[in-house]
Amino acid sequence: MFDSSLIVQSALSSFNNAALSAPDFFWNAVLAIPIFIIAWLFGAQIVEKILPDTKTRNAAVSVLAVASIFIWVLAHQSFDALRDFSWVGILVAVVQCGAAAFLSRRYYAAGVRLGDYINVNTKWKNRTDYAVPAVIVIIAGLCGEWTWTGAALSAGATAIGWAAGYFLNKWKRPEFSSATVTVFLMGIVSYGLIMQPEFFRFGQMGRLTAIHLVFVAAAGAAMAVYLVMHFIRPRGRFGNLFYKNGQIFMGLVMLLLAAMLIITESALLFIAIAVAASASAYLFVRHTPESGADRLRGITNRFWLLSLGLFGILTLMPALVAAAVILWRVSPHHEFKKPVKKK
Repeated sequence: MFDSSLIVQSALSSFNNAALSAPDFFWNAVLAIPIFIIAWLFGAQIVEKILPDTKTRNAAVSVLAVASIFIWVLAHQSFDALRDFSWVGILVAVVQCGAAAFLSRRYYAAGVRLGDYINVNTKWKNRTDYAVPAVIVIIAGLCGEWTWTGAALSAGATAIGWAAGYFLNKWKRPEFSSATVTVFLMGIVSYGLIMQPEFFRFGQMGRLTAIHLVFVAAAGAAMAVYLVMHFIRPRGRFGNLFYKNGQIFMGLVMLLLAAMLIITESALLFIAIAVAASASAYLFVRHTPESGADRLRGITNRFWLLSLGLFGILTLMPALVAAAVILWRVSPHHEFKKPVKKK
């Protein structure tokens, strides 16, 4: 009756039972609200000190986001949860490769050299250029699964990505915008959160609450809307009747898919919600006249920041949420203002 081990076992059991149903990411976001309020109130001052150039703000935040994704994927893997064969290892390798390529290209484009910060001669200064990618590849391999195949997959994906970024910068190949690449990577990780939540320590044994699923569905929809609004151009083609009926129909479809996602926790429904959101965004963009392109760019930027904030909440990275809040605070608001009718 007074055995201390029973007390410990009882405490562990209670903790595990709570962890099965408690959306930790949500409560962490709630606890971080004071940080977000400070970011909102002092957003202009923070941006003026750190990122005064308005043209490089999104790019700088994208580098922060991709670096955070890369580190988060390496640090939050739970290979003990992979009892059966799963594609999650391939998914992680794709994210590592893409993130490494993105960071590598920015690293070499910026002309940063480790030897410039170390007091060494010219001979060793040139050799230190290989130290940065070598250390990153070794760390990625050590963070992989504790088998030689898992370590090789992780290290190989990172090495290929870093080399790709080096040659893309050397050959000066055109690329997507930094925000678009970031959204692609966030979308892949968000799909992984649904596909195998226990691997990413997002949930246990697939038992996700409605709050888990609603936030993931909202993030997936926001990312899909951003991508459509970024690549599709306004043409003013759809009539008002078709546009309104189409938006109502797609809204009902998304509500139905969200309800089915909460019931089934299916990763395919996450993709279906993203597709439905893309269709709704396509209708909106094509319905918008060409004269509204500037307003559309502002709304597109808002969906990029919304995607970044939701992803930061899902992955317990308040720094990304704070960055999204700051950029939202300092961005112009004219895109949501309706034109004033002259009397």
